[in-house]
Amino acid sequence: MNRKTIICIVVCAVLAVAVSVGLILGFGGEKAEYLNIVEYDFNDSLKDYTSLGTSSYSGKAQFSYSETEGIDGSGCIVISIPSDKEDARFTYEYDKALEKTYYRMSVWVKTVGVGEESGGVGANLSVLNTFERSKDYKGDNDWTYIEYYGKTAEAQTSFTVCMRLGFYSGINTGTVYFDDFQLEQLDKLPEGVQCTSMESTLGGANSSVKSNSRHEDTMLTATIMLIVLFAYLAVAYRYAKIKENAIESGVSVRFAVINLILIAFVLRLIMSVTMPQCDIDVNLFQHWANTAADKGIFDFYSFAEEISLDYPPLFMYHLYFIGIIGKTLGITQTAAYDMLLKLPSLIADCVIAYLIYKIAGKKMSKNWTLFVVAIWLFNPMVLLDSACWGQVDSILALAILFAAYFIEKENYTLSAVAVAFAITLKPQGIFFVPILGYALLRQLIHEKETPVAKRLLRFVYSIAAFAITSILIILPFGIKMEGNLFSWIFGVYTNTAGGYSYATVNSFNFPYLLGLNWVDDSTKVFGLPYFWLGMILIVVICLITGALYLFGKKHKVNIYLLAGMCIYAVTQFAPRMHERYFYPAIVLILIAVIYSNNKVLLGVFGLLSVSNFYTVLEVMTGLSIGAELIDTDYATAAYYYWPPLNPERTTMAVVNVVCAVALIVIACIMVFSDDKTFGMKIWEGEKACEENND
Repeated sequence: MNRKTIICIVVCAVLAVAVSVGLILGFGGEKAEYLNIVEYDFNDSLKDYTSLGTSSYSGKAQFSYSETEGIDGSGCIVISIPSDKEDARFTYEYDKALEKTYYRMSVWVKTVGVGEESGGVGANLSVLNTFERSKDYKGDNDWTYIEYYGKTAEAQTSFTVCMRLGFYSGINTGTVYFDDFQLEQLDKLPEGVQCTSMESTLGGANSSVKSNSRHEDTMLTATIMLIVLFAYLAVAYRYAKIKENAIESGVSVRFAVINLILIAFVLRLIMSVTMPQCDIDVNLFQHWANTAADKGIFDFYSFAEEISLDYPPLFMYHLYFIGIIGKTLGITQTAAYDMLLKLPSLIADCVIAYLIYKIAGKKMSKNWTLFVVAIWLFNPMVLLDSACWGQVDSILALAILFAAYFIEKENYTLSAVAVAFAITLKPQGIFFVPILGYALLRQLIHEKETPVAKRLLRFVYSIAAFAITSILIILPFGIKMEGNLFSWIFGVYTNTAGGYSYATVNSFNFPYLLGLNWVDDSTKVFGLPYFWLGMILIVVICLITGALYLFGKKHKVNIYLLAGMCIYAVTQFAPRMHERYFYPAIVLILIAVIYSNNKVLLGVFGLLSVSNFYTVLEVMTGLSIGAELIDTDYATAAYYYWPPLNPERTTMAVVNVVCAVALIVIACIMVFSDDKTFGMKIWEGEKACEENND
């Protein structure tokens, strides 16, 4: 090889490297130049502003043009939300955007009477279908300038700017005036400003025909899957019934259960990336994860309002770590990222299954043990919530199950630790607090042989364990928060409780049957605002639970039944309930079935599992489709965002309420009865079962 050839090869290699580096750094693409895309001063009342669209969450917001309310008495556009809270926006769609390019949007705003309560979002600029937004303005503010910077993603050629009052999960009321709107394409990002991604994370608009078709297809597919699952469980039930007294040989119960759990775990991993999910929640979790990775744990909750964060800190640790993993490996907005997000819930499902095995193994034969483990692992409601929806209710259920299990073992301190984990994961963990309180009270009243001082110390130890555990979980997030280390956390819980001040929020329960879905809970029912009626019903349910717990027989085996009954009944009658708040009751009632050996209770468990499966699927499908209906007609969108009473949903609500009443009746009978089966045994005897267990 001569010198000229070597030189040519080297030159070509250098050029190739240079071109590759240029492409990687973006030098090979279209370079953005400054462009003033649109500028509206709204001074000419005769000018055509039809390029601006309007949309709102419920269609009740008022959009108008004012000739005199603008800056210096000029014209402006107006959003007015008189009473019912809304997320309303003027929109400008730009469909000639360049990928990976910076844009600046700006507008002047004036606010009048915009709600200042926590959780609501005031006047702001944002990009449709993203969770990022500018600083918002509430209350009464004179003309204020807002600007917001965004960057398009790779291959993104369009986006929609929103001049907005309210936000996703931040609906509000009041009046906002917008003037001098401008959208600019930038050649570079100015120094010292923050820029957010304008990549859509909520999906685009689809026709109502397609959406309705998709809804029907999802429900039909789910029904077919449900039939297959129940056929499988029916065969398993029949086999366990036939073989319950047989001396089992071959593999041990533990080995069989572990294999069943592994199969169920692999199924969940597959479902987590192939089945429909609730993109609103999953994308919001991903947004929180990315923000946590960017800002760090210490500063994370300082941005709570900007990112619509209304969860306590426990789950944020997981989001922080997957945010770091996602950014390091470059897998954000991928199926792998979805799987990582859902992984703790999938693992929690499996841990619960193993605990069910440990409890059932002391009372049942091998086949019955496998049966009850299977009706948890393959319960359609459980699969839907964790593997599909992407929620963390299984983790909450696991914490509450541990809390009940430790009460059964008379370890109240560890039960309090589990309750602390539950409450710092989701506020709904507070549903179990009365049960722990009744357990401590019962031992104080009934354990006469134990010294009074020791019984009282159990209260002290439990409170201390709860406080210390909660502080250790919360503390890292509060180090840099304003005020003291912990005052901010109370705002998180109150914002969550007050963020949806409606009688019910898509929970097919008692207020839903009264037509109060997405209706303010100040609406009177039987002469009382439903909020107070619901509070009275909560007190009644808790008093019934307390009476049954304190004075019933065999209180240890009643823990699961009464905890499940209390949680489920509260979610069916209390105000401000969402469709998944009942979830921990499923596993508690299943454990109660194991202890009671009662076919009636098993039937109620199956009925509420199926009914709530359809309830949650209906809501999940509606949220998923609803996120894509922003540009469609109000009547179609309203079906998903504010589900009306119709025969299907009414049936679900009736079944759910009947199940709650049935649980209360069954609990009242069981806790005072020596024979908890009433001649309705699922399996016969326990002696043979103990012989067959390893």
